[in-house]
Amino acid sequence: MLVTDLYFYGVLLLRRLPVILFITLLAGAGGLWLALAQQPQYRSTATILVESPEIPADLARSTVLENAIVQVQIIEQQLLTDRSLAALADRFDVYPPEPELSSSDIAEDMRERVSVERGDLGDGDRSATAFKISFDAATPQLAADVANHLASTILQRGNERRASRASETLEFFKQDVARLTAQLASLDQTIQLFKSEHLEDLPDSLEFRRLRQGNLEERLLLLEREAVTLRSRRANLALVLETKEQFPGGDIETPQGKLLAELQQALLAQSTVFGPDSPSVRALGQRIAALQPSADAATAAAGAALPRPVSDLELQFADVEDQLAAIAVEKNAIERSLAELAASIEATPQNETALDVLERDRTNVQALHALALARLAEATTGAEIEARFKGERLLLVEAALPPENPLPTKRRLIVGGALAGGLVAALALILGLEVLNRRVRRPVELERRLDIQPMVTIPYVRGASDRRRRRLVVAASVMVTAALAITPMLVGLNPPLNELGSVLTNSISAARSGNP
Repeated sequence: MLVTDLYFYGVLLLRRLPVILFITLLAGAGGLWLALAQQPQYRSTATILVESPEIPADLARSTVLENAIVQVQIIEQQLLTDRSLAALADRFDVYPPEPELSSSDIAEDMRERVSVERGDLGDGDRSATAFKISFDAATPQLAADVANHLASTILQRGNERRASRASETLEFFKQDVARLTAQLASLDQTIQLFKSEHLEDLPDSLEFRRLRQGNLEERLLLLEREAVTLRSRRANLALVLETKEQFPGGDIETPQGKLLAELQQALLAQSTVFGPDSPSVRALGQRIAALQPSADAATAAAGAALPRPVSDLELQFADVEDQLAAIAVEKNAIERSLAELAASIEATPQNETALDVLERDRTNVQALHALALARLAEATTGAEIEARFKGERLLLVEAALPPENPLPTKRRLIVGGALAGGLVAALALILGLEVLNRRVRRPVELERRLDIQPMVTIPYVRGASDRRRRRLVVAASVMVTAALAITPMLVGLNPPLNELGSVLTNSISAARSGNP
């Protein structure tokens, strides 16, 4: 049974062989048309080398920390944007004006044409890094022009990027130094103004003010003692003057008056040493009081007609009054000074705290200013290195040249794939038709359909008309296949066919020359 089925399907496959060949050749013709429709592509490549810095980094280094590899990658992404690729294609007329291509299609195709590959020249850690910039175009000169343009753009943007970074860094530190300088000057002015406003309350003069406060307190104590003494003397003088009658012309020399004057002198001397409650002072006062009436009577009788002069006791009393007034004035001045010193000493801690805050801010700003100056010096050196091209840089070591040979095409792969696809499609079509075909073509199928055992089966016998119809179908298939094969010539693709013919002719000539 299995052998019978295999035989049946083999015969069926042979019967469908023209259809299989027709579909396979049709697909192959389409693949050949696509392969011949492809234009040759030329690739031109420029090489850019990453050159190491000429000045060692331990002596002076550039302020551009971004290495050249990262720069090339960034510039590559900038060049591969849709707008940049569209502008590049428009500048070099990469695409003919006839086909209407959208900007996205142009950008996508240009992105496939451009290639930036990184490579290492040499082995180990001392190998140099290089970039190969390639472009695929329909003509050799166009490929070289676009590749050189891309390489020069990368070089220009790389140098501009490094110079711009160095210049921006230098300008930043210049502004930072100017800002810190202004801030430092403002703090100096604030500190100077604060010291001027609190000149008497600063901590550096605190010890002097405390010493002066102590001296004033001692002086005030001495004045108090002196005032007490003067007031006691004034009281004694007042007591003496109360017991003595004075005349405008002065003292009259009488015995009683002379004795009274001696007693008064003694009382004055005793009052300077002892207090008013002393026994000797009291005794002298009593004697003076007892002698006073007789002395006054004698003096009055003797000098009734004379003017009374100012006595020495009155002069002493006036002098004591003047001294007490001066002491009072000095005491008031000392008390005011002590009050001012106390307020100044009390305000000193608060002023010291505020001044410390200002001084600390100034110290911090001064440290930042010194650091900014050091960084400004480094930025200046880095900018000078970049301006003289002494740092890491990109160097064009090989310009792109027009290539002599086009890139290898995939025509064979396209044609082979088309033939394989056509064969698979034909087999799938035949299999689908056989699955859908419900006609009875074998005795086994008749037995299965009718559920009977036939005695004999007579196959369908084809006549002459059937055979002619079959030949016509085969001939039509061959003609259609041939027409599809020569269609590329009819649509203006003679150059690819001529190229293919020339290649075949050269191959045949080479084979003949090799076998005389």
